[in-house]
Amino acid sequence: MSQVDQKKPLPDDVARQLCEQFDAYKKKYGLNFIAKPVIKNDQEDFSEWMCGFPGRNGTLWEGALLKLRVTFPSNYPVEPPAFIFDPPIPHPNVYPNGYVSLPILYPTNWKQRTTVSQLFKALDEIMAHPDRENPANAVAFFEFCERPEKYKERMRKAAKKFNFVQFAKSYNYG
Repeated sequence: MSQVDQKKPLPDDVARQLCEQFDAYKKKYGLNFIAKPVIKNDQEDFSEWMCGFPGRNGTLWEGALLKLRVTFPSNYPVEPPAFIFDPPIPHPNVYPNGYVSLPILYPTNWKQRTTVSQLFKALDEIMAHPDRENPANAVAFFEFCERPEKYKERMRKAAKKFNFVQFAKSYNYG
């Protein structure tokens, strides 16, 4: 068994709370947001969610639907979840392995009462306005700071690559 398979499941009340929070976010912010718990051993695993995160209108990511994995530790909400773009995206605040550098998720900043909605709002903000204080991708950060036109061109290409059709194919929807 792998480490992931041996992980303790989330308590039922925490899993229920996450379902409610994901549903509330989707209702408030639109149909373009997709979130489903991962299926493992023919059961929903509420500690890992696959999401389709839409690029905000008016930004370089407009039109994109980014594949995002959200993993919750077994002691959530004591510890923060992790946000991982899969596949990784070329963004100043996303590590080459796809993990997102988001201050609200740092253990030193984490607050147990933080909601799914607050997490996704913070992600949306950092996608639209990269955080210069917390770079995670040296190439994207350099382009963002020193070669903004090249950065914009690269982000637009990436946004076109990560559209709904590609997202659906990656989940065998179409």
